[in-house]
Amino acid sequence: MALTAETTYEYTLLTAGNTCAAASVTGTIVIQPSASLSLLDAANASQDVCNNTEIAPIVYNHSPGAVLTLSGSLPPGISFDASTGIISGMVSSSEDNLSTYTYSITASSDYCEEETLSGIITVYPVHEVVLHSSTGSDNQAICENSSLVPIVYELTGGATSATIYGLPDGVSSSIQDNIVTISGIPTVAPITETTYEYTLYTYGNECEQKTVTGTITIYPSIAETLAFVYTNSDLEAYGVIPERSFVEFNILTPANYETTKWDFGDSSPYEYGSTVFHEFVQSGQYEVTLTVYNSVGCSSSVAQTVLIGDGYNLLIPNVFTPNGDYINDKFRPVFNGVKALDFSVFDTLGKLLYTEKTTEESNSNEGISISGWDGSNAYKASDFYVYRVEATLINGDVIVKTGTFQLLR
Repeated sequence: MALTAETTYEYTLLTAGNTCAAASVTGTIVIQPSASLSLLDAANASQDVCNNTEIAPIVYNHSPGAVLTLSGSLPPGISFDASTGIISGMVSSSEDNLSTYTYSITASSDYCEEETLSGIITVYPVHEVVLHSSTGSDNQAICENSSLVPIVYELTGGATSATIYGLPDGVSSSIQDNIVTISGIPTVAPITETTYEYTLYTYGNECEQKTVTGTITIYPSIAETLAFVYTNSDLEAYGVIPERSFVEFNILTPANYETTKWDFGDSSPYEYGSTVFHEFVQSGQYEVTLTVYNSVGCSSSVAQTVLIGDGYNLLIPNVFTPNGDYINDKFRPVFNGVKALDFSVFDTLGKLLYTEKTTEESNSNEGISISGWDGSNAYKASDFYVYRVEATLINGDVIVKTGTFQLLR
């Protein structure tokens, strides 16, 4: 018969023999119950759970008087109550990778054999998404035909891939090494301010998907046919705008903008307004650029070339000081309205000391320019030299200038 509690048996020994009185001896036998252990639900002994979730309670039945002990390890947040024989709790691991915890529960008594049951709890990291690009980049407002500042997410924990829905045409996503990048130039042409809400869904282990949302707001273009005109009384009367006369500039485009900026291409300060007057102080060809802005900073620009005076400017100094102070250290002409230039320096007897040529083809990105003569091969006994400049104007005319200049030591 299986015992459920400690049981004591008292026995008596009686002698038998001659006619003398019988003798008797007593003793006791104490029997402890076996240390038994069983699971209320064996399926719960080993579990696969996601981080930040509760495990199914693991309940042990044991014989009365048995002492329960835990060996091995349990996930953070999970505990064992030896008095009730229950393992329970919520996993709170900080690991980003799959973690396995093996444990054993042993029932023991003072004299009898122990009984042990074991299990495994496997913890999967939850899906996480971290914004790697700048704060606020996941909620952008951009102008039509402008590039999106790349939106960058990192997939961590149990997330290994993702799908994104709701992006505007022209914007796409890519994934490499758990890095998700959203980039591109929207090709949509909204009539009014339009907001696209996108959603990122993660994929990976068996834990719950993570969803992240963001917005891309696109503002329409502010002027499809931006244009301006310029007038000047001398231009109307003689067909030429002279130096130091004011030119009137007016915007032709309907007023679907809020602010304007005029760049007259002559290094003068910007001017602002729908109608402006500007004075060009030197002859030359100037690229005038009008830029208009709306309330959110979207812009549109248009440029025209304005011819002032002869359409070119060619100034040649009469002195330079190559003393290493970075001020007037080189001798060179100052010019505009020129598409090619041949510059040479001679001594007073006609010996060539320096020559330099430049064309639009050789300076296509920045406009033509020259370095100039630094005087390194000048004569110590001579301070005067001769220059020759041959300039080809934009219209093809050729201008030649010669003269003398002085080197100040």
